[in-house]
Amino acid sequence: MSRFVVVSTQRTGSTMLITSLNSHSDILCAGEIFFPRSGSEHAIRKYASETTNRKIRHGIARGGLVREFLDNFYSHNEGQAIGFKYMYSQARYIPWLYPSALSYMRSHKLSIIHNTRNNYLRVIISRMASESTGIYRSVKALDRQPVVVPVKSLQHKLARLKNLDAIWATKFENQPYLRVAYESLLEDPIREQKRVLDFIDVKCNGELTSPFSKLTNKTIASLISNYEEVERELRGSEFEYLLSDDDR
Repeated sequence: MSRFVVVSTQRTGSTMLITSLNSHSDILCAGEIFFPRSGSEHAIRKYASETTNRKIRHGIARGGLVREFLDNFYSHNEGQAIGFKYMYSQARYIPWLYPSALSYMRSHKLSIIHNTRNNYLRVIISRMASESTGIYRSVKALDRQPVVVPVKSLQHKLARLKNLDAIWATKFENQPYLRVAYESLLEDPIREQKRVLDFIDVKCNGELTSPFSKLTNKTIASLISNYEEVERELRGSEFEYLLSDDDR
């Protein structure tokens, strides 16, 4: 059985990717099992709550509990592949998160599907719009209202997103690794799905489907209230290419 992890960050199409994988009868992709408020039956939160011993270890010996939890998770022998989604933010060393899961991925050489989005400006726009409306996914395209993008810190934020992708790619240099861009999934879903299935050694049994849709098909210019200001900031910079609407 193939063991994999979808590694990603917010607003990069990861939910569309993992729900597509789950539409295959021989794949279990359990979602964010390390999300602190996850209600999934596969979540570590549920696993840790099942016995007093686990509750105690979750508080004072979390690293060992994470290893035990993942050993148990990957012991499921149904289907041809099993995995979960792990967000960049879940590796931070703060009390309610699980950085030790990253160590497990590397020591066990799990297959890494690195889900990214090439247009970092759209990542920022999507985050701002979703935080404003509370809508993070939809089964159809929405009529998104434009947002005001702060220009002063924009290039710094774009550089940070770009650097994070590069940093995370280097974390998995010695194990199976596949990078899958959101834009490529939209452009040619069948081709990209085949790449992913081949990577995790699962036979294709038809097109994979997701109940979720791209949230908007609007141009970048129509999604930013202060577009002219943003355009002036990015023209001539290393991020000028992000003004393109290639993934619309």
